[in-house]
Amino acid sequence: IQPDKDDDMMTVDTILARAKALVYREGIKVLVIDPWNEIEHAIPQGQREDQYISIQLAKIRRFARVNGVHIFLIAHPRQLEKNKEGKYPPPTAYDIAGGAMWRNKADNILCVYRPDMSNSETDVFVQKIRFRRNGKAGAEMKFTFHVGTSTYYPKRDNGL
Repeated sequence: IQPDKDDDMMTVDTILARAKALVYREGIKVLVIDPWNEIEHAIPQGQREDQYISIQLAKIRRFARVNGVHIFLIAHPRQLEKNKEGKYPPPTAYDIAGGAMWRNKADNILCVYRPDMSNSETDVFVQKIRFRRNGKAGAEMKFTFHVGTSTYYPKRDNGL
């Protein structure tokens, strides 16, 4: 789903309206919104950011349930601080602006983490699973990231 013009910014409502048309026209079952920080967010005056995020995430979850669509929402953390070893720790939902709402509202939270950008080693941490049938919080998988194709390949020691 792309904006009509390059300078147009899309809102959550615009994305969901276009996605609804695709549900009916094409039968889509998966929607990836990537990234959250490039969506137009006009937070109403007097409303806190966390309240706004709560309303938008509730809207997205409702859309997913009503339309039978899995929605993956990609949200990047704000600036992280290095730990005592001088490295960036894996971010959590609380590291995203309005963090508590991300943690409270999401059904599942995965963290894709590349501790060293000079190599392709990538860890995926399962930080939250609302429904046990979907997985297990605390699980971790290791991948190799291929920059040229933007593809993640599971490492052999994952038991796959």
